[in-house]
Amino acid sequence: MNLENAIRSLRLYQYNRVPTGGFLLACLENNLREAFARADSESIAILVNIVSWLHWEMPGDMWGSRERVKAHLAKGIIHTHPEVVNP
Repeated sequence: MNLENAIRSLRLYQYNRVPTGGFLLACLENNLREAFARADSESIAILVNIVSWLHWEMPGDMWGSRERVKAHLAKGIIHTHPEVVNP
């Protein structure tokens, strides 16, 4: 996974509440051990970038624990982000 695809998946999660794959889910849940277990070599190389993006771009109530991620996914779509609809 490259950084561009990871951010696209994270935006789909953020704006449209589309579940991510296992590696990004572990990142969203702030589970470093699981993120490493699910990561391929490309994902490990961008892990710092992903966590930095989450810290600066993702609202805190949408990530950081399994409970926050489940609560976010359980709600309806907020709105559609233009880059998510037309990547």
